[in-house]
Amino acid sequence: HNYDKMLALQKMARKHKKGQWKSYKDCSVIVTPNGSAFHKCKRKGKAESDCKHLSRSKHLNVIQASDAYDRGCHPCRNCLG
Repeated sequence: HNYDKMLALQKMARKHKKGQWKSYKDCSVIVTPNGSAFHKCKRKGKAESDCKHLSRSKHLNVIQASDAYDRGCHPCRNCLG
């Protein structure tokens, strides 16, 4: 319950450019079907990355970072940290 509330508040803050989201710019990122992190795209809109955490992943999807945040994902500590 609180987790859903936190995600909703984060989305509102991002939409209204509040706090740490003041300079936020949306971009394409890569997610796996069951992962909790999102990863940097090597080329815009392509499911290609140099991240070592994706080396064995087969089913990669490209989405916007804002959608990844809305799903509760966090930036990868390796390629976006």
